[in-house]
Amino acid sequence: MTTGAQGKSPATFAVEPGKHRIFAEKEGHASENVEVDVKKGTSPSFSVSLKKSKGKGKVKLVVAPKGTVVAVNGEELGKAPFAELVSMQEGTYWVTATAPDHEPWTGTLLVHPGKTAKFSVSLRSTIPPEPFPYDDAALYSGVGGAGALLVGGLVAALAYGAHSDLEKDQDQGQPLDADDVDAGRTYWVSAQVLGGLGALGLITSGVFYYLGADDDPASAGPDKAAPAARRPTDLGLTPVVGLGGAGEPGLLLRGTF
Repeated sequence: MTTGAQGKSPATFAVEPGKHRIFAEKEGHASENVEVDVKKGTSPSFSVSLKKSKGKGKVKLVVAPKGTVVAVNGEELGKAPFAELVSMQEGTYWVTATAPDHEPWTGTLLVHPGKTAKFSVSLRSTIPPEPFPYDDAALYSGVGGAGALLVGGLVAALAYGAHSDLEKDQDQGQPLDADDVDAGRTYWVSAQVLGGLGALGLITSGVFYYLGADDDPASAGPDKAAPAARRPTDLGLTPVVGLGGAGEPGLLLRGTF
């Protein structure tokens, strides 16, 4: 029994009110188990009929995490991992698996003669997962985005300088150097890519900041005031100077950050 009481049938046991699982075993017979719900002031009866066993079967135990204690019919079988197959008499067994900081598991195991059964269970941890570091992610994304914009602005300045030099050569009737043209195009494309990455970094930073903020008033304790409502903020990005001149429109992101 789950209470640890033992005896040979017919037998009577004194138990506390509640649910109890009773294991019936006999040499050469298939084991069985039954759950009995004992109400206060009552004397329930139960009967179990064991059938002749046709032999033994084997069980492959795959249990996680390491060190999980596995018990069969209330008796400890061992700790995970189990390297070898376990030989068991035919029957129905009640299995429990327990480990520190994990939810216990209980269930039945059917063993058939001459066959190998696979018993697989992974206990669920009761330790809450570490929260996602939204603040750090927002900081790193913002710094990275600002850095990309800064470098993009410098590269854009180089592109604008190369463009100005080419215009001067063209006005003076000098042939354009192919290497200078390619360099100017490379600067321009690089500036656009860096500008896009910078904008993406700042947007991502704002998203992480929003997700990480504690805006739930219900979660605030008596000594914790609810956070003030955010005000819309315009996040302006310095216009990237392109080959078309300083008159090209810049980029303005509008949202709540």
